[in-house]
Parts: sequence; C-alpha cells; structure tokens
Amino acid sequence: MRSISRLLPAVFVSAALALVGACLPSANASGEALAQVEAEFRAAIQRLTPATVIVVPQRARGGRAGFSSGVIVSKDGLVLSDGDAGLVFRQREGKQVRVRQDAVNVRVPNPETGAFRTYRARVLFRNTTVDTSLVKILEPPPRGFIHVPPGHSDQLRVGDFALAVGSQTFEDGGTQPALTAGIVASFEHNKAGSKEGRYAYIFISAAVNEGVNGGPLVDLDGRLVGTISTYLTPEEDEPFQFLGKAVPMDRIRAAMVDVPEAQKLFAAKVPAGEPNTPAHALEAVFRAAAKATHPAVVSLVIDRKRPVSGSSPLGQKTIDMPRFRGPVSGILLTQDGHVATSLYNVTNVASLVEPFWEAPDDADVDGGVADVEAAVVHLAGGGSAPAELVGVDTRYGVALFKADPDALREAGGADVLPTLASAPASAFQRGRFVLALGNPFGAKRRPTPLLTMGILSKRHPDTAAAPWRGQWQTDAAGLDSNAGGPVIDIEGRLVGMLTLWLPAKHGRNSGIAFVLSQEELMASARFLMEGGARQRGFLGVEFARGIAPVLQNVIDGSSADDGGLEAGDRILAIDGHPTGTLIDAVTVIRHRTAGETVRVRYQRGDETLETEFTLGTRPEED
Repeated sequence: MRSISRLLPAVFVSAALALVGACLPSANASGEALAQVEAEFRAAIQRLTPATVIVVPQRARGGRAGFSSGVIVSKDGLVLSDGDAGLVFRQREGKQVRVRQDAVNVRVPNPETGAFRTYRARVLFRNTTVDTSLVKILEPPPRGFIHVPPGHSDQLRVGDFALAVGSQTFEDGGTQPALTAGIVASFEHNKAGSKEGRYAYIFISAAVNEGVNGGPLVDLDGRLVGTISTYLTPEEDEPFQFLGKAVPMDRIRAAMVDVPEAQKLFAAKVPAGEPNTPAHALEAVFRAAAKATHPAVVSLVIDRKRPVSGSSPLGQKTIDMPRFRGPVSGILLTQDGHVATSLYNVTNVASLVEPFWEAPDDADVDGGVADVEAAVVHLAGGGSAPAELVGVDTRYGVALFKADPDALREAGGADVLPTLASAPASAFQRGRFVLALGNPFGAKRRPTPLLTMGILSKRHPDTAAAPWRGQWQTDAAGLDSNAGGPVIDIEGRLVGMLTLWLPAKHGRNSGIAFVLSQEELMASARFLMEGGARQRGFLGVEFARGIAPVLQNVIDGSSADDGGLEAGDRILAIDGHPTGTLIDAVTVIRHRTAGETVRVRYQRGDETLETEFTLGTRPEED
C-alpha cells in the first residue's frame, strides 16, 4: 500500500492551486494573482493605518512614561490596547516602581499628513493577565473615528495570513504605524469548552517588537482577531519562543464580559469576509502543503548528560545565549527509520562559525555530541520509538539518528513510513515561496505543524568563507524549535532542511535562516550511513608572524608540500577570496574539510602562481 502522505499533496495542493486559478480566468494568471494579492494587502493596510494609535499617560511627572500601541474599535472612540496602557515608572524609596494610571492621551494618526491629533482618554478596564486594556476617548469628533471592527479568533487556522501593526515610535512630528505581514504559525490551545474560546494565544511569523505591543492583529478581511503582546516571558521549553504573540480576540471578549461599554461593542455583528479571493486561495495552498507534509516532520526528545551550551561569540566577547530546552524538530528521511536534524540541536556549533573564538569547555563541538545518551522519535500522527545517534556532519551541519523502522511503523499504525518527495531543480530560485515546518511538541499530537512562510532569499556561493557556503538563505522564521525541520515548496515537496548557525549574530525570526538543500542533505545522510566522518582540512603550512599571510614553513609530505608551496610565498587568494591578512587566509582553510579541493593564488618574488590543493587531515599531536 502506498503511503497516504504521498497521496496528500496531489489531493490537497492541486485543489488549492485550482482555487487560485478559478479566481483568475486571465491567461496571465500568475501575474494577475500576485497583483490581486498585493491589492488585498494594501486594502487591509489602508483600513488599519488610521485606526492604529499610541496610548501615553497624561502629565507623567516625576517619572518616565511608557507607551503602548492600540487600535480604535468603535466610531465613538473605544480603544483596545495592552495591559500596560498608562504605565509610568516612578522612584519610590530609591527603587523604580511601575504605576499604571487611568488618565491617558491617545494619539491618532493622519495618514495623509503624517501628523497626529491627541485626545484625552481614560482607561475603563485593565487586565494584566490577559495583557489587555479598554480605553475610552472622552471627546470624539462629531464624525467619529475610522475604526477596525472586532472579529473572532476561533475561526483562525495555521497558515492564514495575519497583519500586525503598531506605532513603534511617538516622535513629536508624527506617528506613522509600522506594519508587518506573516502567517499564523501555531496556537496555544485552551481546554475544550473554555469560555475564553479555543485559543489562549496566537503565534505569528510576522516580525514584532516591543514598540507594537498592544497593536492590532487583523486578518485579510480587515477584522480584528487579536492584539499583540510582547511582555509575556516564555519558559525555556516553550516551543513558540521568538515568534510574535497575540492575545486572541475571543479571549479579550471573555475578559470584558462584565464591562458595559464592551458589551455593546461586542454585540455588534461581525462583518462577513470574502473567502474566494486570490490571497485566501494562497492561504489554502499553504495549509494544504503543510497538512500534506506534516506526517514526515518528527519530534526528537534527546537525553543528554548536560544541556546544549548557550555560549556564543559576539564581537570580542563571549555571551550566554538562551537555548530552547524542549523537543526539537527532525525529518523522517528513509523507510528504514533514518531521521535527520540540524547539528545546532545536538551541540554548540559556534566554533564552526568563528574558528578563532576561544570557546569555553562547554561549547566544544565533539563534547556536545558525546553528551547525547539516548533519543526518542515521536511521529506527528502519534507513536514513538527509541533512536540512536548515527553520526554528525560538521561540514553540512547535519545530525543523523536511526530508529527501528518496524517499531516506528507499528507505533504509527502505518504500512509504510511517511517520507517526502524531493522538490525539482526549478524550486531553487530566489523569490520562490517556501514553508518551514517544525514539530517541537514531543509526544503531544498536533493537527498541524509549527509553520512559518517566506521566500528563498539568496544562495551563498560554494566558495564562501562560512559553514553555510552553498546553502540557501530564507526569511521564513528560523527558530530553535523548527531548526532541523523540513523546508518545502508550496506543492509539499522537500526543498531542504532549516538550520541555524549563530543566532547571536543572525538572530532568530530575524529574516536570516539557512536551508541545506535536499540534495546535499541526502548526500550527507548517505555519508553518515556509510560510517563517514568529516575532519577539518589541513593544508600543511605555517605562517610567519605578522599581519600578511606569508609562509614561514611548509610541512613535509603535506598537501602544500606536494603542490609546490615554499617558505616565503605570500597567499593572495583562496577560492577567490582575497587574503589581505593572515586571519583571512586561515579563516577560509578552517572552514574546509579533508578531501576538499581549494584553489590557492600566491606570489613568489615577482611571479603570481595559482594551484589546486586537495586538503589532507591534520596530524595527531604527540
């Protein structure tokens, strides 16, 4: 019997793509589709911008005032904001304390002029647990305000577009809201039958920061489905770290059930949407592709002697980066139970990025791998099996585990294991849509994966002086919890594996994550299955003291010796990288592994020469 997961892309994705085509009868469907999707986004922005406001305390003397974004939700000036609306920091007995006052000002923007008008207002309701406030503008204009109608959040699905807006600054000259777009990545669910609705929180891939706290989250139809919350600190094992977080609209409704002004507001009928638009059709494509590939996205619980180190270089300093301590994501690669994940999930890889970093003992790559004692593979559809670490590949950033396939099939109740079809070469183009899938939930079953969306941003050259050379970069949100999971195209085919290298430098959910192509992923997996082990490359030269990369000695029998390098030669470039300094030259070599070929251009007297060298292995020290 064929795997059901292999049939799903044909059923779901084809239907969703057909929906896009049905929306656009023109011959130039793809171009018109993009134009109509952009038009839908612009329309949502136009509705949202005039209603996105800033809430600041009135007459905040003797302390520093905070500010909150907010959204006008009624014609007569009701505003939803975060639980810190009216926040003032005051000094009391030598300590700074937080005071929330009810007298506030609301700054309402004028999109045409870029200026704003300030209105006196009062906080009617505040709930810091739900991180929400209801504010009333005291003297609204006769014509009332442009506003965003409150909607419902329970209908949201993973893969739906979500627009997050907030006023990140409140300069005296103006206050133009900033907008970010993303998709619903996941939810934290309430218990069944909760009066607060289905969801406790909505997690989105849209980039948010503290400046948009309290700002609106809207769907494509311009309905308010939540407010942004950035002040709720996650636990170290929370799988949604570094994603945008929003308080669902239905939870806000429940929190204000006894507030008279809110009762009238929420009694109004929610405007109907337009489900048959190109943008909604694209949402359906995302959901279909995610559902199709979800069974092949596994969760790995790794037992270790000690947690993966958070030590990381940042400039000239070593810092301790927070690390996710929960289950990690992986890809079921083969029918015989091989599971790949990012090496980042297994050990500290910072020294592979910064070879001159004096890493502390707990950040040793090999030591972190040796700390792995056992692992369990959890299938997305239910069922688990123990797994062993087969090996790691420092060149490509891959860790390979092996579970008993019979145990996995029995645990999952399937005749065959769900694996992914490979994306064709045409999928690897800058600007192509990709979806990043994660399963950081362990034994907990979820109907959908953790999902982020983006594009392929660029391909780093094969000669780059970095461990991600040859890998693609994507702006799909890269997190600790989805690193190691698959990156797919919109037809549910495997593009590659999502990975992180140095979040201290690149950030998380920052627009920079890396994709190891499925071709290189499978090549690395085969290498590890055959017992291969990568070793750092060794050219066999010693440099003279100083800044310039001048050779002091060439080691007998080394690659450099066999290729004809001599003491006194000055290295000009390696694999096309200019080597103006000794550090430049050493950096390129240290990012290569034994068996790789490098092209070295060097100067000997007045002559410039160029030779290829196959790197050897570093001799063991006595």
